[in-house]
Amino acid sequence: MPTDNLGGIVRLIRGEPNADATLAKMRHIVTQEYQSSSVVDTAVQIAVTVREKDDAAQARALLTWLRRNTRFVADPVNQQRITTPLVMLAQIHARGVTGGDCVDIAMLSACLALAIGLECRFVAEGYEGSEMHADLTHVYTIVQTGADSWVNLDTQRTPLEPDTHPVRREIVDVLD
Repeated sequence: MPTDNLGGIVRLIRGEPNADATLAKMRHIVTQEYQSSSVVDTAVQIAVTVREKDDAAQARALLTWLRRNTRFVADPVNQQRITTPLVMLAQIHARGVTGGDCVDIAMLSACLALAIGLECRFVAEGYEGSEMHADLTHVYTIVQTGADSWVNLDTQRTPLEPDTHPVRREIVDVLD
């Protein structure tokens, strides 16, 4: 299994990416890593920038931090490369920034949210106009901030970007 130069594990799933297998792997990795001291310490450092206990403000602080410290980098052709949140955090602490695709950033955002007690879900979508619009081609994390209120932690869309309309959407609880 490949490793990055910081000693962390980078998983590579060969062949065409499979959304169900990828989502299952994502959930498994997040449940293993969200309670680690590196994740918890980072999440707490982000959360304390918010003056009061306000789930929505903490979620927005996570999104701001993720946008500042992550960059989108596509996977190799016909492969699903998965960089774990612990590897991404080590890269951020060492270099100030990390790169990954939507899968990697969704896992990192879910870990950070769970580490400060916020419930979250993965949202996987497929879009009109893509060759594989029936397939799930994008994933991001949403965080519950109230009974019927959720904050979107998708770093690949700006707040001013018009809403996209997926032709397919699956919502998956990160924790059982």
